[in-house]
Amino acid sequence: MAQKLLVVRNDKIGDFMLAWPALACLKQASPAPHVTVLVPAYTAPLANACPWVDEVIIDPG
Repeated sequence: MAQKLLVVRNDKIGDFMLAWPALACLKQASPAPHVTVLVPAYTAPLANACPWVDEVIIDPG
């Protein structure tokens, strides 16, 4: 069974960009996990563009 990870980044856009290397390291794990991120709506377009994110959930609060 594939591993699933939820990464919660409810901070600003720049902080999410700083998390990209960590997301890349997570995806390089063997076997590669399914990576979901929980982000604010203003960060969602950037999260959707991230090649290491499989799924984006918008934080409602």
